[in-house]
Amino acid sequence: MIGFMLLAASVGFLLGFAQFRVTVLLPAFFVLLISVGLFSATANLDGWQTSFAAILGTVVLQVGYFAAVLEKFVRQNNTLKAKTLRTKSSTFGLSRFR
Repeated sequence: MIGFMLLAASVGFLLGFAQFRVTVLLPAFFVLLISVGLFSATANLDGWQTSFAAILGTVVLQVGYFAAVLEKFVRQNNTLKAKTLRTKSSTFGLSRFR
């Protein structure tokens, strides 16, 4: 089950990192629910364990997606800050970070 959740988190991260929209998560949820159902059928899990795995899988998929989106946002803002710091000059007309 831990491996399954790690797989769901990495799939969510890859979907977020590949610049897909949030709507791409809907088919991913359906695939996740089908795979949880198949996993619970082969592992002889009862209803509570299956529903817990499905809820946990959807949450992990969303967390992976939004972690990638947040990482891209932070990286983009850091490059903007670095560009503005490089363009500012000191009082003597020299660059600050050379």
